[in-house]
Amino acid sequence: MARTVDEWWMLRLDTQRERHRIDGRDADAAALARSLLRLGPGEPAEEAHQVLVEAWDRFPDSVAIAELMLFAAGREGDSAQLEAATRRLGRLDPHSAVLAAARTAGEEAAEGAEQWSWRRVEEASSGDPQRVREALEDLRGIAAMYPQRSTYPICLAFALLASGERDDVLETARAAAAIEDGGFEDAYNLGTIFHSCGEDAEAEAYLQLAVRRAPTAEHEELALDALAKMRGAADAQ
Repeated sequence: MARTVDEWWMLRLDTQRERHRIDGRDADAAALARSLLRLGPGEPAEEAHQVLVEAWDRFPDSVAIAELMLFAAGREGDSAQLEAATRRLGRLDPHSAVLAAARTAGEEAAEGAEQWSWRRVEEASSGDPQRVREALEDLRGIAAMYPQRSTYPICLAFALLASGERDDVLETARAAAAIEDGGFEDAYNLGTIFHSCGEDAEAEAYLQLAVRRAPTAEHEELALDALAKMRGAADAQ
């Protein structure tokens, strides 16, 4: 009697499980995890995760295991494991096609996340308690997911200001300042936030920085105008 495709696939999996159990090489773990990951979410994904976690510790120099862990962590949204797998694979095989694809996908995802984050800032100023709370939770989450991207703590600081929850604004802004990207927008936004917090010395420093970084005359005028308004407000006090 002819076997169905599913029967052949399950037979293949059983063979791979047995080979993994007996031989226990990194290639066996990689083959089993790869087959399980192809079956999608649910129990196969959980079994693949277990296989990869064990292999991750046993075979720290295996490119195949690092590539599969990178793929699995990205699909599961495990940012800590994704970062660890990216570092390891970058050390083992900097020219890995899997690594290059993951970095491209990560950059595209981060760009989309930046636009999404500015929309959350708008939600934080809505005045609706539930929308404000959800926006702040979302922004705290994405800032933790991308700890080296200054846009997210800057968005969170603006959202905190907009929502009236000012207690954490300075701490959030200074965290963003520690990783700011060297561009005009970060300097201008940080200057604006510090001024809103009454920290005019820090605001002055960042707005001056924005003037120096301005890519166009319009950007320079924007930063100079913000400086003039801040100084005028200080003189009026």
